[in-house]
Amino acid sequence: MFKNKWMNVLFVVYILGIAIFSYLLIHQQQLENYESQIKDDLLRLTILVSEMLDKDNIEYIYDSFFSWYETRDELLYEEVSSSTEMVKTLLSINVIRSLYPDYAGWIYIYTQSEEYERNRSDTVNLIVDTYEDFTNDIVVDFGYDYDASEFPYMLQSMRERRPMVEPAIGYDAEFDVYLISAFAPIYKNAKYIGHIGVDMFVDDYNKNLLELSMNSILMAISISFIGGVVIPFLVFKFFGFIEDVEARKKRKVKRAIRKARKENK
Repeated sequence: MFKNKWMNVLFVVYILGIAIFSYLLIHQQQLENYESQIKDDLLRLTILVSEMLDKDNIEYIYDSFFSWYETRDELLYEEVSSSTEMVKTLLSINVIRSLYPDYAGWIYIYTQSEEYERNRSDTVNLIVDTYEDFTNDIVVDFGYDYDASEFPYMLQSMRERRPMVEPAIGYDAEFDVYLISAFAPIYKNAKYIGHIGVDMFVDDYNKNLLELSMNSILMAISISFIGGVVIPFLVFKFFGFIEDVEARKKRKVKRAIRKARKENK
């Protein structure tokens, strides 16, 4: 009885070991594949957005920013903020957000003033930025100074003029959100006219991770059942069958020997 008890304990430990090992292995692989897919899709979407937006409208906003930044003329600010070019750009951005709600949380265009660029500052200027406030009204910040020191890839992408995606989730203290972002330059012909940024909110990311974990658990349970119950059972049956065959052979030999002895008498 004592021996059977320990055999049961060892069997349970064996099953749990298979389940835990399988879960860790499957979850890690699925997580890497999922994160890689998310980053690739987000980067492709960001590059696509940089090509989809009307370049004439963005060029007007980009050039107007530098004119406004030198003078801080309030009339020019109001003129650009309410211009047809700005409205069309914002409408286009909101259409893209509605088409890709799981990826495009915030979409914005930024650059750097000549002063910030000359001083290698970590501050960027948002020239097209739209988000919803608590009343669901669209708020536009033109030329807004934004400290990007906690987002090095946002700065690196702009300085190197190439598309980039962040390697991990970041925290935006100003807006109190966790997100992952991708960035891409915008060109009209050969002229650089700003940088696009697309933020994916971590809420959707975590929801998908939870689903991923549940799938990993189900797969681990299936593997532990197959590896811990089905396979040992089949192995036991196989060797039992082999033993039965050998036993039948021995019985057959014994019968033959007995038969031979009787015939010799």
